[in-house]
Amino acid sequence: MPYTYQRFTDGTDETFDVLNPDGSHFVSIPFWDHPPSAEHAAKLIVDALNSPALELLRAVLPYAEAEAERAWKAIEAAHAFLEPKGATCSHAEGK
Repeated sequence: MPYTYQRFTDGTDETFDVLNPDGSHFVSIPFWDHPPSAEHAAKLIVDALNSPALELLRAVLPYAEAEAERAWKAIEAAHAFLEPKGATCSHAEGK
């Protein structure tokens, strides 16, 4: 199961929650007046986390413990790379 996101409210605050593949909480994007901006951010995070390049990087991390800090910087760079490229989001809200 890939990373997903869903709209959530606790009765006071509204967020788009990014979920780990096991369904557990990864991060929340809060919003008050403009849900489309928060949803865009959630989609961008999900697309970056589900990127095949990031999956490959995660697969090799256990073999590169000495390079772990540099590897995580590469993951951050991959996230930054997706946004200006207009990453497409292929999943529906609430999936």
